[in-house]
Parts: sequence; C-alpha cells; structure tokens
Amino acid sequence: MGGNPPITIMTDQAPSIAAWIRNVFPDARHRLCTWHIGEISKKHIGQYRALDGFCDTFSYLLKMLTHYKCAENPWLKNLYTIREMWCPAYSKNYWSGGVLSSQCCETTNKSVSHRLNKTQGLCDFYHVFLDVISEWRSKQNGHDYRNWKGRPEVAAKNCRILLHARTIYTIEAYVLFEEQFLKGMACSQEEKRGNTTIEKSYYVWRPKKDLIKHEVRFNQETFVVDCTCQYFTEMGFLCSHLLRVYHAHCNPKIPNLYILKRWTKAAMCSHLVEDDGENSNIVATSVWREQTLRNFGRLVDASFPKPPLKYFRRVAVVDKM
Repeated sequence: MGGNPPITIMTDQAPSIAAWIRNVFPDARHRLCTWHIGEISKKHIGQYRALDGFCDTFSYLLKMLTHYKCAENPWLKNLYTIREMWCPAYSKNYWSGGVLSSQCCETTNKSVSHRLNKTQGLCDFYHVFLDVISEWRSKQNGHDYRNWKGRPEVAAKNCRILLHARTIYTIEAYVLFEEQFLKGMACSQEEKRGNTTIEKSYYVWRPKKDLIKHEVRFNQETFVVDCTCQYFTEMGFLCSHLLRVYHAHCNPKIPNLYILKRWTKAAMCSHLVEDDGENSNIVATSVWREQTLRNFGRLVDASFPKPPLKYFRRVAVVDKM
C-alpha cells in the first residue's frame, strides 16, 4: 500500500470510448457511470421502475432480480455480466477519488446548451464555451484561495495527527480526513493471534454497525499499514480503521508514504512537469494543447464561406478612389 495506484476512468457505455481506453490507457480501470446506468434503465426497464420500492433497491441487483422476478430481462442480464465495470466493490485497488458518476461532462453540455439555440453557428458556440469556462475558472480560483488561506477548526484539540493533517491538507481534504479519524474513534479493535513484536494485526470494526471486521496490518518500526477495506487505494486517505490503530499506538503524524500530493496545499501552487517524451510515444500536454487550439481555429475559419475574388478586387478599386 502507498504510492500512486492505477487510475480509474469513468464513462458511459459507449463502445467506441471503451475501445479507446483499452488502447490508450491499458493499465487504467474503466468503470461505468452509475448515473448513466440509471438514465438508460428508464428505457429498458421502465415498467419495473414504476413498481413500489424498485428504484430504492436498484443498486442491489441480485436481490432485485429475485424479488421482482425480472431475471430474464436482457438489459439487466447484460448489466450483471459487466458488473465489474460499474460496481465499486470490484475497483477498490484502483484510485477513483470516490467518483461514481461522469456528470462533469454532462454539466458542461447543459451549461453550454442553455445559452445556445439551433440557429446559432459554431462561432457562437465557441464564444459561449469560452464564457462558461471563464466563469468556472473564476469560481475555482476563489475556491482555491479559500482552501489555501482557510484554517479549519480541529475536532479534537491537541490531537497531533489532526494538527499535522491540517497543516498539509486543503480545507475540504482535511474535513474528509477528520471524518475518517472520528469514525475510527468509534471503532473497536481486537489484536489478532500470532503477532510478533514488530508486526501487528488487528480486527477493527464498529459494534452493531459494521457487518464485517476489517483486518489492519501494522509495522511498529516503519509505520507501514494496510487494511482490507482498501480505502486508501481508492480515495488516497487513510481509512478509519488505520487511523484507529495509529491513534492507539500514539503515532503523531501521517507518514509521507500515505500523503498524496493531489490533496495537499502544495498541489495548489505547483506547476505541471512535462515529460519530454523521448523514451515514449506520449505527446506532451503543452504540444497537444497547441495543436488542438490550432485545429479548432481552422475549423472555425472553415465554417464561414469565403467571399468571391471579385469582392476583394472591388474593395481594392474603392480604396484607390
């Protein structure tokens, strides 16, 4: 555990995008957007969605198939076949940040479409798109400033690991970390048999709350930890079970191994380091960006009909007069 785990890419069920991901990002985990699955279900199983309680149990696919007797529905059978692409339980060892939906692109489409109509052209779209992006960037800059300059209150005063987390994480990241810490304080732990003086293993769970007990392995010399819930691999934060063990052993700070830069204040003031691509076939982002802007500019120019040559001759004669 530790380091940068493989990434997760969230999309809808478009076959062309799935093929592209397999070719361009072979090590990534391709997952399906749960929101899109819910929207597509209106078309394929609308008659079942109208039944009382069906939508509440839609995520529990196996129970739904037996309770509502819809196991022979072809769309549901195919959805179960590809369950590894949309069920979070199968992607715990890939980093996703807890994202279950690809609604970011849907939000972009909606924000742009509300300001356009069918009679407007590509150039109008371009200007509207720039306005939307400018507004989002302005809001993001204000949000980043609050995260950088803000100082959240610590839930447990004089708790050194929380004080350390407050100094390195942004406000929102610290809130997520603190939630896991407080959740861990409500857990019980039981030492597993066969432990050594250095390597320890514990069962950690919340009484009358959790159905299973997660196993936490802890090295007292290196402070390396691992938990069967795999929350760190998926989210990039130490889980409540690991924090419970850390607190029991009076660990005063988060080891560097478990601090992902993406959640820290340092990530907000750093610059992207480009890869020159000498030893790979990957194009640097700056080159790709410039090429994309040029292609888009040519597309906009090509969308306007060019005036005939005699128009320019007429203008030149008028200028001479």
